[in-house]
Amino acid sequence: MSSQSSSLFLDAANCINTQRPPIWMMRQAGRYMDAYQQIRKNHDFLTMIKTPELAAEITLQPIERFGFDAAILFSDILVVCEALGFPYKLVEKKGPLFDKSIETTTQIDDIKTIDVKNKLDYVFKAIKEILPKLAPHQIPLIGFSGAPFTLASYMIEGKSSPNLLKCKTFYYQNPKSFHKLLDKIADVVITYLNLQIEAGVKAVQIFDTWACHLNDIELNQLSISYISKIINGISNKRIPVSVFCKGSSYTYTEILKTNPSIISLDWNNSLKNIKHNIPKNVAIQGNLDPLLLFAPKDKLRIEVTKILNEMKDRPGYIFNLGHGILPKTPIENVELVVKLVQSFSNTH
Repeated sequence: MSSQSSSLFLDAANCINTQRPPIWMMRQAGRYMDAYQQIRKNHDFLTMIKTPELAAEITLQPIERFGFDAAILFSDILVVCEALGFPYKLVEKKGPLFDKSIETTTQIDDIKTIDVKNKLDYVFKAIKEILPKLAPHQIPLIGFSGAPFTLASYMIEGKSSPNLLKCKTFYYQNPKSFHKLLDKIADVVITYLNLQIEAGVKAVQIFDTWACHLNDIELNQLSISYISKIINGISNKRIPVSVFCKGSSYTYTEILKTNPSIISLDWNNSLKNIKHNIPKNVAIQGNLDPLLLFAPKDKLRIEVTKILNEMKDRPGYIFNLGHGILPKTPIENVELVVKLVQSFSNTH
């Protein structure tokens, strides 16, 4: 590991040659870990997010257990929706459920500019709480936000949806209002990410989970253009920005239009097929199928090694999953993947 100012992850994020790829996993802090479940017994999800000491403890759990090369802040993309006046709760086995959803264009007009620093202060306090505890590990903290399209989808659907019926219908009937909503969300996300960076995160990731429901024209108009606006709005241009969209291993040429520092790819296409089409100054992150963590160890070992070998000639490669780690994932398989990546050498 290099000095405190840099790290394996940050070197790879900046497309600098590394001895081996860094590894972290989306949703690495969470439900698959017993230590998390112990805290969860006594606190609901939103209490955990909004209590800086608990958020810090949960952020650190996978670092202490597995030795990942980066920590990601334990929080939730939907805190931005709540700050905008759309509170929600997390219902076990059902996911997020909003107290109200957007039904009319007037509701969008009524969304006022908010004091992000005040409304989401618990997030910045959590970052301040995490950093000193993370210092001995000499790894960076990654901050994040949902992208406008995904956040708007939740605000209109009022819950998770398999097809975004309400959201897309609302867009087709009220395109101007829909864009107004995306614009308002984008402004909040810019401030939110800048404040996370000010608090001390060393990289940020933008999640557009539901962009996979859009055709190519909609993808550009409703997702890519607003993510571009956010990336342009980040004040500190030295901070690496990663973009993750579900479906990204096929829509990566569109995602590259946002000028990300890192493109995070899902598992639907092989990195070998993609890497030559991604500029050398953009880092690549991914893309093990999270379900492979449920496979027998021999199968898992083959698949991880295949990805590592495919990417070893590529500076700026970060090993990750192609989507978030799932509950009930066997701990020993996470451990195996970390060991395989950390014992791999790019030079052999």
